[in-house]
Amino acid sequence: MSSPSLNLEDVTVSEPGLGDGRGGIEDVAGLVAPAITGVLVDQTGLFDAAFALAAGVNILGLVGWLLMLPQIAPIQWIPTPRGAVAS
Repeated sequence: MSSPSLNLEDVTVSEPGLGDGRGGIEDVAGLVAPAITGVLVDQTGLFDAAFALAAGVNILGLVGWLLMLPQIAPIQWIPTPRGAVAS
């Protein structure tokens, strides 16, 4: 997903000091997507399957975003002493 608000959700809902919690998943998707696209184009000779897969992934992402983040608002985190583990 590329959008100006991509990191806004991370900053808004993540616990202070944790930073970007899903950066690794986004990086893996950027590495895997071209390989999957290449395989689909090699097997079919067309980009139709690759576009359909990209559309399906985007629709699933939208559904997940709408279900998991019904309201984007700052969370009132309870401060923990430095070095302590929050339970």
